[in-house]
Amino acid sequence: MPSLLKISNISVTSIGKCYQISADVGFQKLWFRVPVQFKPDNLDATPFLVSLLLPAMLLGKDIEVSKNYFISEEIYHQLDHIQSIYHDWNPCFKKINVYSNLAPISQGQDRTGSFFSGGVDGTYTMMKHLEDIDYLILINGFDFGMGNITWSNMVARNSHFVEHFDKQLLAVETNFKTFILNYGIARVVNFGACLAAIGLILKFKKYYLSSATTYSHIKPDGSHPLLDHFWNTQHTSFIHTGLEADRSKKITFLKKTPYALSHLWVCWKDPKHNCGQCSKCIRTYVALLLNNAEHEISFRNEIDINGLAKQTILDDSDFDYFNTFRELAIKKDFQQIKLILDKMLFKYKLKSFLRDFDKYLLNNFFLKRRRKSAGLDDMNVKVALTSRYSDEYNINKVSQYVSMSEITENNCIVGSIYFYEPSLDPDTLGEVPS
Repeated sequence: MPSLLKISNISVTSIGKCYQISADVGFQKLWFRVPVQFKPDNLDATPFLVSLLLPAMLLGKDIEVSKNYFISEEIYHQLDHIQSIYHDWNPCFKKINVYSNLAPISQGQDRTGSFFSGGVDGTYTMMKHLEDIDYLILINGFDFGMGNITWSNMVARNSHFVEHFDKQLLAVETNFKTFILNYGIARVVNFGACLAAIGLILKFKKYYLSSATTYSHIKPDGSHPLLDHFWNTQHTSFIHTGLEADRSKKITFLKKTPYALSHLWVCWKDPKHNCGQCSKCIRTYVALLLNNAEHEISFRNEIDINGLAKQTILDDSDFDYFNTFRELAIKKDFQQIKLILDKMLFKYKLKSFLRDFDKYLLNNFFLKRRRKSAGLDDMNVKVALTSRYSDEYNINKVSQYVSMSEITENNCIVGSIYFYEPSLDPDTLGEVPS
């Protein structure tokens, strides 16, 4: 296996109405597309370093940047803080060294951007900082991978929305999602780094990153108030915002601007409509109902509140999310919702208790049986920000993959609004952010 993970062969190419910046990063090609008015610096390897840091830490491999390029001197001196946080959250992320030329990052445009997907968190940030924001940044290949048609619809819908407030939508395309998944790392681990990489390519003065949680429920996350500011340079700052408001308070705030509330897009399935059937639609409808705003958003299908009972609480962050709903249901005397949530929360707590009972008193007897019968390949468990039983297995598996000497193409379906690629039809639609 290579002793170093290398960053080399950075190129900036004009394709259609965009620039594509790409590089050989570790064992894969990683690329980003940005509008033609934002030409990337083809000597600055900082965005690729930011993207590769977590995979390198997972493998315990130092990073070497080709001598033709440089990285931000400021970010280089902040790497120890960043790595300390990740390592403390999950020791499988080991501290590494970075070998590169250093230089100050050149000053970019005096503009402010906010990362945006049309959902509650991003729209809340937009309306809260409306006077300060110039661009809303929408990304394909980050949380989701859309083909040409769906992506074009997504861009058109959100462009129309932000133009109502005299703002501009900036569409970015990347293969980052599959890049990080190929390292066996869960998407939530590195999504803050992806946003930082894009911000460092565009070189705006300031960026807002929307929080999906609150001060009282902060947990390890890929975008985190402890982490995000460490991606700052002399000319660019990243601001983690929105911790003062949970989902309910954000909706209450958005009720002051009916146009913004009515144009929320939260659906897993279709950027033209909120389907009313997926988990995102059901969760949002419950939040709207508890805030007397259920008629402010249209859903293609009528929502049955009993569909909430089919939702699965995946982790402690999910538990906090639904528990907030329960507290509001009690306050507003929504007994039907409270009873459904009581059952969901109890089921999660019971499973957590049984997991801990097995771990601490039975030495993971049942977990070992489950792993033996199902096989870790079938269980598809990625490395997260907190330790999991499968971490060592994933590290060994990825290490074997990395041992290949040739750079591999990162095959990822990412449609474009900047040029037409027939192979990206028909569309595929993946995960959508909150």
